[in-house]
Amino acid sequence: MKNKFFYKMIDSELHFIIEQYNAYLVQNNINTDERKKSFAFNIWFLKKAGVLDGDILSSITEWSWDNSADSIFTLENYDWKTEFYILQSKWNTIQRCEENIDAKTFNWIITEFNEIKQSKKDLFDTRNESFRLKYQQLLNHVRIWGKINFIILTFKNIDLDTKDKKRIDLFNQDKDFVELLIFDINKLKIDYIDEQYKWFKVKNPLISPRKPQEYIELNPVSLNEWNHKIIKFPTPYESYMFFIKPKEIYDLFKKYEYSIFQDNIRNPLEQSGFNKKIADTLKDEPQNFWYYNNWITWIAKRIEKPNLESPDVTIKIKWLQIINWAQTFKTISDYYSNLTSSDRDILDDNVKITFRIINSPGDIFDKNITKYTNSQNTVTPRDFYSNDIEQQRLQKDFFKYTNIWYETRRGEFTKRTPEWIYKIENTFFAQVYLAFYLQSPEKAKSQVGKIFFSKTDNGFYEDIFNKDTKYTDLFIACSIYEFISGKEREYKKKYNHIIKKLKKIEWYEDVIDLMPEVWNSWPSQDEIMELDKAFVFHSSYHILMIYKSFLDVKGGDYWWKLAQWYWGDDKKMLAELDKIYDEIISRMKDYLIPEKYENPWFTLTKYFKSLESTKELKELFWM
Repeated sequence: MKNKFFYKMIDSELHFIIEQYNAYLVQNNINTDERKKSFAFNIWFLKKAGVLDGDILSSITEWSWDNSADSIFTLENYDWKTEFYILQSKWNTIQRCEENIDAKTFNWIITEFNEIKQSKKDLFDTRNESFRLKYQQLLNHVRIWGKINFIILTFKNIDLDTKDKKRIDLFNQDKDFVELLIFDINKLKIDYIDEQYKWFKVKNPLISPRKPQEYIELNPVSLNEWNHKIIKFPTPYESYMFFIKPKEIYDLFKKYEYSIFQDNIRNPLEQSGFNKKIADTLKDEPQNFWYYNNWITWIAKRIEKPNLESPDVTIKIKWLQIINWAQTFKTISDYYSNLTSSDRDILDDNVKITFRIINSPGDIFDKNITKYTNSQNTVTPRDFYSNDIEQQRLQKDFFKYTNIWYETRRGEFTKRTPEWIYKIENTFFAQVYLAFYLQSPEKAKSQVGKIFFSKTDNGFYEDIFNKDTKYTDLFIACSIYEFISGKEREYKKKYNHIIKKLKKIEWYEDVIDLMPEVWNSWPSQDEIMELDKAFVFHSSYHILMIYKSFLDVKGGDYWWKLAQWYWGDDKKMLAELDKIYDEIISRMKDYLIPEKYENPWFTLTKYFKSLESTKELKELFWM
């Protein structure tokens, strides 16, 4: 989403924080709007980072005459070790949220951080008691080789040049103990969408990627008198199979929510007949659940070897991701959450779920096993590309620069998006790219099924989505297509009105002499001629292709401005698009109408699905 929209969203949250901490602000003489917002921004980030409410105020080290750090706080990492975080934050006005942080401010922050990093701050050279206390704790932490993370937080952009990147690399040369983290407005924006609209929930939100990275302990159950709880498959990839109770699934989803599905090809679909079947089985036939459903497959980066002979054996896994069964997993959790305590016990006694955990050998294997183990609901070719690097890159760019959210997988955004956000599937972007840039409208119209197949399978994926595909290209093609669709909707109203008149005449034709008012409603000659434009219902992608020939002479920069102006409803640019549209429709009409009347086998539907239509229209418009 655009920076100013995001700014307004967070600004409203800051107003709530200011009200919540009003007594503290008065007590500490924080009375200007600028200082209040700066304080609230600091608090907002601490809450986002997972600092407990009771620890927030004690983490604040900002002081009017000491700007060394705004906050110093601690969090546990994924190995349950304590890490220190030193935060320097910079809030600014909405007019400046599109700007880059200035070099002077950036260099000053790095210099301050270096002094803290090298323990050069004099504890007795500051009147800031809060900073002094936290700094002493930090020094004690360093003495035992504890890790320190330095955070630059700003509601501006941070675009680093080569010199700045080298300086950061030097700062981070020993990342096991010291690391600099940057949270600019675009990083905050993407994290906010992950948390609020994808429901990614992790132990430490400041660590990327946003997946469960700590060890997770599961409790297998025995199904036989010998008490064997786990089956081990040692080669070629260390794997284990065992049974668990529904409670384990409920606890995992409650703790991590959708973050455990990131490596799955799609999120659970909220509206699915499959959900009801699962819930019905849990309710009416819990003893048969195991027979009706296959196993959950998980991949992990590390598995602690369990003691297979122990009657109390548990299994610990790290970097856990569910790569199939997401639909069933979520449905079980939902069903379990609505049960009473006694009903949960009954379900746990009757339902056992088969788990298969594989120690992942690498990304290629992960992708293959994801592909071959997914069968619930209809899995589409698009689903298998949802985690592709180009899809992730394009989504981040749309988040960063536009109010369009690029959807890479079904069910990706679990919360209703804001009303000023346009959620558009990557399939649609692929279609308009095919028509506009690759000049293949017949493929965009009739061969959608090949978009998410590779070239080796006679598909188009690599032609559309590759390292050279820019979000701006997709945005431009989408914008012009949306304009064309709007013109089609306008024409449809006019077309339906004329058809309604004709049907009225037909209805009354036997008594027309007695119904002069019906005769007077006969469509005019101009209206009758309007019906000859009905080809627009079939030719949107072809019209999009033709637009490119008109716009090529003006250059790519003009296209980009035009696309932005379209979404901003700029009257001048809309008038220019209108002018081009009218010329395209006029020439297409003159070309197609004789063809339509002279050939009894001609149909618009078949014609615009054919390669012939593309070739002929290119010749017609000298393309």
